[in-house]
Amino acid sequence: MKKLLFLSIAYVTLLSCTQGVPSLKFDGMFGDVQSVRESKYEAVEKFGEAIPEELEEVLILEFDKKGHLLKNFVYDDEGDLIYGWEQVYDGDVVIQSKNYGWREKEPVVTDLISHDKGCYTYKFTSKDTTYSYSQNLFEDKLYRKITDTEGTSVSEIWFNKKGQFVEQKEIRNGELVFWIIRKYSEQGMLTEEELRGDYPNRRTIKYTEFDTKGNWITAIMFDDGDAYVLKRDIKYW
Repeated sequence: MKKLLFLSIAYVTLLSCTQGVPSLKFDGMFGDVQSVRESKYEAVEKFGEAIPEELEEVLILEFDKKGHLLKNFVYDDEGDLIYGWEQVYDGDVVIQSKNYGWREKEPVVTDLISHDKGCYTYKFTSKDTTYSYSQNLFEDKLYRKITDTEGTSVSEIWFNKKGQFVEQKEIRNGELVFWIIRKYSEQGMLTEEELRGDYPNRRTIKYTEFDTKGNWITAIMFDDGDAYVLKRDIKYW
């Protein structure tokens, strides 16, 4: 079965208004990035090198001129949408998120209704239902905690000084849903990611080619024994 292995933002939330965590612009890339097209290929080793073969997926990212991530869409090798989301901002606050899936023609929409003293209230709309819910946000330096009003859903996230998340735990009804740990190079590039829980996984990334801005455009990813070559086409404002 194919895996979704892109080096994109793993944590998607409307709570992007930061009180203590540094604001991450252009997903941590250098320069004013307008868009990224990232293609993932299965790889085989020949002559001591990882050679790309079959295309598996394509990731499309789009940013505004302030560095906000507006769109994140993943397509299969035939160009069909696997999943994706897009966001609308008011300043640095995400006020609307639309999530798309390959099974649904209409997106699931989440609108920010209000926020006051760390309490955020949203309206969730799908083709079948509409309802409101609230979340509480607590931040202390490089730590963020998000809980629902009942306390049954808890998200804990730790960041580095650049605003990149280094650890994330998701807990539902007292049970660990997933736990992600990330490591970065001194330049802020992801080098290792580990998923703990019921479906453990570990991947490492080696970067082999860069553009004139210093952003990587070719990388090799090893995922539990499987090798992939990642190719990027980056456009700037």
